Amino acid sequence: MTHTAFLDLGNPIPSRLNKTITEYVLALISTDARGGFTQAAHVGSRHKSSYSRALNNKRADSFCSSALNRKAGRAINSAHEKQKQCALIVDATFISRHGKDVENKTFFKQGNAKFHGHKFINFVFVVGELKIPVASIPWLSRDYCDENALAFRTETEIVTDFLLELPLGDLLPKEFDYSKLICLFDSGYDKKDVQKTVSFIGAKFVMAIKSNRCIGGRNARDFFRDLSLNSTNIQIKQSGSGKRKEQKTALVKIATGVRLKGFGEVTAVHSKLNRAGKKDAEKFLVTDDLSMSAEDILKWYAQRWAIETLHRTWKQKFGYGKCKSQKFKVVVAHVNLVLVAFLESFLNKELSTVQAVDVGISAEKLAKGVMARLTRFNGVNEVKHYINEVLQPTKS
Repeated sequence: MTHTAFLDLGNPIPSRLNKTITEYVLALISTDARGGFTQAAHVGSRHKSSYSRALNNKRADSFCSSALNRKAGRAINSAHEKQKQCALIVDATFISRHGKDVENKTFFKQGNAKFHGHKFINFVFVVGELKIPVASIPWLSRDYCDENALAFRTETEIVTDFLLELPLGDLLPKEFDYSKLICLFDSGYDKKDVQKTVSFIGAKFVMAIKSNRCIGGRNARDFFRDLSLNSTNIQIKQSGSGKRKEQKTALVKIATGVRLKGFGEVTAVHSKLNRAGKKDAEKFLVTDDLSMSAEDILKWYAQRWAIETLHRTWKQKFGYGKCKSQKFKVVVAHVNLVLVAFLESFLNKELSTVQAVDVGISAEKLAKGVMARLTRFNGVNEVKHYINEVLQPTKS
């Protein structure tokens, strides 16, 4: 009788490590109190230190990122058969950390906020209505790189390296047409290296640029201020929830065939969104797809907001920032297992890779089984027995 591993990898890992990580992801999926190792101990059958040791295993970080990418690849391949054009959203998120001996803890200033913590660069493929994250890549400080004999990379280099490494094994279909891939960036990635790399792999970009970026021989703000073009009103729907999905009207100017300094010919758009009682939202957008209209550019860029919504979901519902280990490699493994848990919960009805050995079980059925037992007297122990039964191999 064949055994199906929890995270289906080409290279097998020790069954005990596999089983421990299985319990950890099940805890992330099935509980509301996203408490990291402590919550995993309540749901699973081990002491919380067992989960910390498992994620600190020398193979755990690569195992978790590879597992996530394999799972994401299956979702992308399946969705891509029906939807030929897709988007890749790139954005960074931060995890605030406290403590004296936390590895790779760095001081960041984001807007008006100042804090110590970690930065992760996230990559999300949008295929139709599906938002599919792949393995997050951590930003490593110079001190951490020096201490661990690692090569330092800037955030721009991390992004360009990711693009150049596509299709990353089986992440994208073999016949994938990169001309159908639209890469979406905010102005934080307004770098000529990023733009040139997207063009080099054959994809297209829609991105915000800084107001002082030179287009048409002048900075973007002055260029559009003096441009003798009539503004047009365009209705856009922003990705998000609640009021964010309402139709909004943007005042738009478009200039085609202008030169973006350091790159080449682009279509540029100036968009101003009037917000009652607030400062007008002003964006300068560019794309190297010269066939796009102003409406197309705005609609593509509006999809970028989906990753902001995902960041909030991962943090509030899956404990993205709940790992308090001082070891940074443990934090990296935890972050990618959070994304595995997210994929299981939101993308697949059937638990195709997170399933017990020789036991077919859906994510919904598993979560209901756990929650039903948590409400009983002595519920924690009952959940532990339930998890052990699910993970116990059936003897052939």
